[in-house]
Amino acid sequence: MEVLINSNTITIYNPNSFDIKHILECGQVFRYFIAPTHARVLSQNHCADVIKNNHKIVIHCDDAQFFYNFFDLDKDYNFIKKAVSINPLMKKAVNFGQGIRILKNDFFEMIISFIISANNNIGRIKKTLNFICQELGQNMGDYYAFPKLEVLAQAPESFFRAAGCGYRSPHLTDTLNALKDNFVEFYRELKNLSTHSASKKLSALKGVGEKVADCILLFGLQRYDVFPVDVWISKVYKENFGGELTSTKAIRRFFIDLFGDLAGYAQQYLFYYKRSYKV
Repeated sequence: MEVLINSNTITIYNPNSFDIKHILECGQVFRYFIAPTHARVLSQNHCADVIKNNHKIVIHCDDAQFFYNFFDLDKDYNFIKKAVSINPLMKKAVNFGQGIRILKNDFFEMIISFIISANNNIGRIKKTLNFICQELGQNMGDYYAFPKLEVLAQAPESFFRAAGCGYRSPHLTDTLNALKDNFVEFYRELKNLSTHSASKKLSALKGVGEKVADCILLFGLQRYDVFPVDVWISKVYKENFGGELTSTKAIRRFFIDLFGDLAGYAQQYLFYYKRSYKV
């Protein structure tokens, strides 16, 4: 895979480890839409339109360096795919989702997004986040930025209920109030903690359990030694990995021990394969 970059365009030739549908539909991001000819993805106040053109991908964006980092385009996914292909199932999952890349998304946006994601579905999450951005985010012309912490922290619980957050609404207001005066320090502390300690600290926030903490760590802090466990991962464990464990905590530990520092990548391949293919 060869990548060329200029100020507003990224071109990927022979994109064997880049498929925008795989990337956007594997549960790691919610501010996107996919059309027959292209896809659009938003992060913070940035926007990228991704177009497949024969044997290349062209990304038109407002900041090419931002999206080069966002799509983690300097990482060798061929090595990762080979390393996690430890059995026939993993080989099938990797082949099915061969274009997945774990995005380097904004930490704050991931906290809010994954609190909203708890016991939710992707369509509703997208709708809720779109409402929040349209109401409180900066108008960037043909899209809206994700609202800043200081703006969201002023929103009452009734706003989040109107956005469709339901029982998560007080969790959001509590967490925003907890973060508004010390977010930079909180972020720096998490970056310096072990993954286990960072998970415990995140889980002290309202609305953040173990699975949500793992998602925030994986997609917002690039901690790849985590393994978010949801209903699809529980099914794949039960049906394809022995199935003797019953608690999500034990299943999570099983997969982290199995895949080590690449556990987060393995989770994305398995999740996308199981949810899409339902095997």
